[in-house]
Amino acid sequence: SHHQAELVTQAQAIASAEEARKSPSAVHPTKIAPLDELLNGGLRAGQLVVVGGRPGSGKSVLMMQMLLGNVSAAQAGLVVSLEMLAREMVDRLSKRYKLEELAALNLRYIDSTSNLAAILALIKVTAQRMNLCGVVVDYLQLMKGDDSNKNSNREQEISYISRSLKSLAKELAIPIMALAQLNRESEKRGGGKMPMLSDLRESGSIEQDADVVALLVREE
Repeated sequence: SHHQAELVTQAQAIASAEEARKSPSAVHPTKIAPLDELLNGGLRAGQLVVVGGRPGSGKSVLMMQMLLGNVSAAQAGLVVSLEMLAREMVDRLSKRYKLEELAALNLRYIDSTSNLAAILALIKVTAQRMNLCGVVVDYLQLMKGDDSNKNSNREQEISYISRSLKSLAKELAIPIMALAQLNRESEKRGGGKMPMLSDLRESGSIEQDADVVALLVREE
């Protein structure tokens, strides 16, 4: 489909910003109070939110909670699970929810491919079929980008993936949350080992494309 470029006037931009600010559908509270406070009320439509952490830091659980804060009978949550199969994800959730609660969760899963183009296409089709409140990608560095450019390195590929997710969030006007692994350097540093943006693995442009980056640290 060919995209038509359009000019937006300053007046239109202001009106649309005002409308977005007033519209409750533009804000997706995570229902995790300290997090919503940090996020000025919650996630925003069109945002790419990156949650970074070392393995075992609890980032998958946090992401699922952020998504489930918005899932309802009217709005489904979509989980792109690259690390585990849907059944393993459900098994993990079953430690927090009873079976009947799990059955009532309006979730959909994509667990059969790590190919970016296939995943983006399936997210779009799902968004046409049902009302989505958000998408979780677990996790960013497991996605495979475009194979056509054999000369590109992994960092370029990751930045292509994070850019694609950001533009999809804007197109569908929903928040997309992507988990990201932090590299080992973050553990070797002294000074309380607080993670930094540069610890995002292969992170060329993750921090540029993301609207929000949350880095998790495990308290000893």
